[in-house]
Order: sequence, then C-alpha cells, then structure tokens
Amino acid sequence: PVLTRNDQAVNFAWGTAAPAGGVNADGFAVRWSGQVKAVGGGSYTFRVSAGDGVRLWVDGKQVIDSWAAAANPRVGSAVT
Repeated sequence: PVLTRNDQAVNFAWGTAAPAGGVNADGFAVRWSGQVKAVGGGSYTFRVSAGDGVRLWVDGKQVIDSWAAAANPRVGSAVT
C-alpha cells in the first residue's frame, strides 16, 4: 500500500483531487475494513457512491458488486 491510516468515518468527496499526498488523483483504489454496530435487530441499508465502482462485503458476504467505469454509481443493499 502507498498509504495506510485510520479514518473516523468513511465519507469523502475527493472530486478531481488526490485522496492524500503521494497518491495519484486518478487510477487509485481504496479499501476500508472495520465494524458497524447495529443498535437493534432488523434490516439495515448500506448505500455507497464511488467514482468508478464499488464492492461491499458484510460478514464476509458480498452485498454490493457495482464495478463499472461510470461516473458516481450510487447503489444500496439491505442487510438483515
């Protein structure tokens, strides 16, 4: 990895800028791992938006697979 850091939240809007020093403004990939604490039972919806594509796994299961060269795909998936 070119960069490793801890982010308090995953909510970025880099636009045409680089995500950090030493990282190209285009042609990069980002991976976050962490935990989400559910406040109760039921279904939760995860929504993601990305410049080219995005994949999301919850509990080892892929719930979003929207990998395409498209501007700002916005996708969501309910997880129980």
